[in-house]
Amino acid sequence: MAIIQLKDVAVTRINGKGNGLVVTESTTVAERDYVTKFTVWFDEPHGLVVGDVVSLSGFLSAKVGDPWTGRDGMERRSVEFAVNKPRITPVKGQNGGSGAVSGSSGTDYRPAVSKPSHADWETRDEVPF
Repeated sequence: MAIIQLKDVAVTRINGKGNGLVVTESTTVAERDYVTKFTVWFDEPHGLVVGDVVSLSGFLSAKVGDPWTGRDGMERRSVEFAVNKPRITPVKGQNGGSGAVSGSSGTDYRPAVSKPSHADWETRDEVPF
């Protein structure tokens, strides 16, 4: 699996069990706005709330989604991205200095997993495909 790093993404949805969420990344290319959504899965409840802005890294997975019909009447498919085993990095202005990240609800929480270490993931000089 590939490792992905997402910087300053907004939490836009949280699942009912509290161990998954959706973050949204917005970019502009050639005066056109693009939005990419990532489902992020934690092993334990994460303590984030909708509206929090975080940076995170983890293992990227992707799958082809269910078909849908576009405005032009053509059937289309989307790619659904997921991030597994995420590590949260506090965004400046949201860290109280204690290592806890302050959510928009006013409560502090500790990330579900620690900050990534280079020893956590094997690094290779060559691409496996």
